[in-house]
Amino acid sequence: IPIEEVYYGPSYYLISMNLDGSDMKKQKLELETENTSGWMSNIKLLKDGSVVAFREEGSEDWSDPENPIYKAEYALYKWDAEGKPQWCTKIKTKEDEYIYAQSIIEDNGGKIIMLTGDNMIYTFDKDGKEISQKEIPQSTNGYIGQVIVKKDGSVFVTSYNEEWTKIFVSELDLAAGTMGEKVEVPS
Repeated sequence: IPIEEVYYGPSYYLISMNLDGSDMKKQKLELETENTSGWMSNIKLLKDGSVVAFREEGSEDWSDPENPIYKAEYALYKWDAEGKPQWCTKIKTKEDEYIYAQSIIEDNGGKIIMLTGDNMIYTFDKDGKEISQKEIPQSTNGYIGQVIVKKDGSVFVTSYNEEWTKIFVSELDLAAGTMGEKVEVPS
């Protein structure tokens, strides 16, 4: 392989096929960054056939070998059904805060809602503009499990107690950033 063709870093592909495995198509997803150090997670297929995904992009500064510095930046990407980039929105976090996308959902109005492991709700419009960032004040023990969106648009989430021995279901008010009463799931 000629050295010019060697690629270092992750590549991401959109693969589609019929349920029987026929008519498989593979399209490379282009990233709007030169940074090849990172990972993509929580890939979500939207109602219109487009795809959104959360990506951490890291960089390291080894100018002082005794104290290397790792800096993470986060972004939400969107591609159309053919894999063409639509937008990339950088996500603003507190200084040196690590986040991960616990869940990405689409509401009935086309807004994209991302719940993170640090109990934050990020809301984006269909064009990727961040509408809001809200912290869920109630403890979910640092983890929102499953996210259920009903036909009427209401959202329910699962969470755990501090000992991780009980599971609860609560309604999540996305607009207010609050969780309703926790109801224990019978074991």
